Amino acid sequence: MFMQKIQAKFYSLKTRLINKFIRLSPWCYDIYYRYFTSWQQGSIKGIYLHPSWKKNANHVLIFTQRYWLIHTAVESAFAKELQTQGWNVTVVGCDQAIRTCDNMMYGQTLETKPLTHQCSYCSYLLKKLCQRVGVNYISIREYLERNPVQSDSLPYRDYEKIVWCSWVRLLRSQHPQEQEEFALRHSLVESCQTIDRFLTHYLEHNKVDQVIMLNGKFFAEQLLREHCHEKDIPYISYEKGTFKETLVFAKNKAAIPYPTLEKWQQRKDIPLTQEQKQRLYGYLEQRKVVGNAGIVPLYSTMTEDQKQLSLKYGIDLTKDIVVLFTNVIWDSSVVLEDTIFSNIFEWITTVINFYIKNQDTQLIIRIHPAEIKISPQQQTRDKVQDFIQSKFPTLPSNIIVISPQDDASPYTLMNLAKIGLVYTSTTGLEMALKEKPVIVCSNTHYANTEFVYTPLNTKEFLIFLSQNLQLRNQQLIYAERYAYMLYFEYMIPYSNWINQKNANYKFKTAISEMNLLRQAEL
Repeated sequence: MFMQKIQAKFYSLKTRLINKFIRLSPWCYDIYYRYFTSWQQGSIKGIYLHPSWKKNANHVLIFTQRYWLIHTAVESAFAKELQTQGWNVTVVGCDQAIRTCDNMMYGQTLETKPLTHQCSYCSYLLKKLCQRVGVNYISIREYLERNPVQSDSLPYRDYEKIVWCSWVRLLRSQHPQEQEEFALRHSLVESCQTIDRFLTHYLEHNKVDQVIMLNGKFFAEQLLREHCHEKDIPYISYEKGTFKETLVFAKNKAAIPYPTLEKWQQRKDIPLTQEQKQRLYGYLEQRKVVGNAGIVPLYSTMTEDQKQLSLKYGIDLTKDIVVLFTNVIWDSSVVLEDTIFSNIFEWITTVINFYIKNQDTQLIIRIHPAEIKISPQQQTRDKVQDFIQSKFPTLPSNIIVISPQDDASPYTLMNLAKIGLVYTSTTGLEMALKEKPVIVCSNTHYANTEFVYTPLNTKEFLIFLSQNLQLRNQQLIYAERYAYMLYFEYMIPYSNWINQKNANYKFKTAISEMNLLRQAEL
């Protein structure tokens, strides 16, 4: 804990010094811009909307308001290529109009001034990119200065509900306690109202035929989605995929959780070829290699030997084993996706209470390593292990909690399990591919599919826990088809046109075709 605090303070000091230097030296923006995002005119080819989108439409609004490099790169590429194909493209940026956005972290957002140390980065870079690629740019701040809109003239909206996902993410907690945390919510509500003022006026006075946005669940985009639905404006949302260096897209929905249902209904009855199966299982083998599992590498080493794990944690291999995989509670894939439980902690409590009464079965709770194995600023404040220890000071020997620091391989635990329990974790899909029955208790993208058990209520969940569930052969076939669809058809790679190295993103200069939106069938 002490070292984490030291790391956080060092990181914060380093960031403030760099930002102060860049603000004092305008020419440094250009150096920073050139270092992180080199753009060559005409280097990216082939991005276009599906013909059904282009018909009778000419104005695309790309809504971006945060300093996340890969998303800035993606959105500027979208803007340029759509414009070269005859679309009237407008990029909208905050430009320091709001006090709080999703790019900040708790502790950076409550300053008396509306500007924070990242606002200068964000506003300058977006303007510079639009200037370089030659697309229209609108500053929300400047627009509202020219077109003042009174807040009391806006229709009623539940701003507190709209900002909930962003609030939880910024706090890294679902249990606010301090006055400052409620002040953060108030700041988010004010920011949401500012965005609402802009959208209300702009969409009333300008023809917009299509909208492109990130994610769809953060407060600004959630508000924009409401406006789009009210005005029947179609939109695309996108996000990074779980497959490394990929994007996912959604039409008229939030991109998280992945809205795969429509594509799955089209795909589920089409058998996989032998080559497709080999590709799928080859990829799954790669995920077992340290550092290859997803966007953020979480394991430097992994203990994979079953005997070694059983000795280390006291696992009784003579008993049936149930493995529960947790999530990071502030991730946008978790927030607002509760179904039969009010939150992930109620789910964990229910499971533990069940196996306290049924000690003939071994329960292993694998806490998500991302609770601690990410930057200090992003570490969750609602730690599952702390919750379990406070709620259950003493656990029976049949219940084992594996902490996020431990290097126990999740794949070895999957092999040991007879049943898997997940909330939104992708491990549920991987367990089904290992012929394990899986119970899903949230609105994750593969909930309610043919290869998992999705209880309708807590009573049915307890019934599932008490039954001898099996994964039938047809369920395995469905799991294989879904996984192939998700990894190789639904997630669109961008590594062939953007070179990513550490925190640097550079556009490649000799790309014949990109076709991201066409590949996404939008």
